[in-house]
Amino acid sequence: MEVEQTALAVLDEGIRDTKWIETNIAKLRKTYNEQFIAVKNQKVIASGKDYEELCLGLTAQKVSPVDVMIEFITKIVRIL
Repeated sequence: MEVEQTALAVLDEGIRDTKWIETNIAKLRKTYNEQFIAVKNQKVIASGKDYEELCLGLTAQKVSPVDVMIEFITKIVRIL
């Protein structure tokens, strides 16, 4: 039961961070255009022009990439 609760908490955190990115995308585009960002607890904790640079920033904070929401921010909008 404890494992299930932990898994649900991780999923909930991911959902909150995803919604935070969606809500703040305009501001994020101005600040982090053409960069990868790592978000945890509705806060950008690292960024980089490529994935490797992002991971270096996370490693410096002793944070694993699997423990954050990673998104590439671009001003280009795709219309499907």
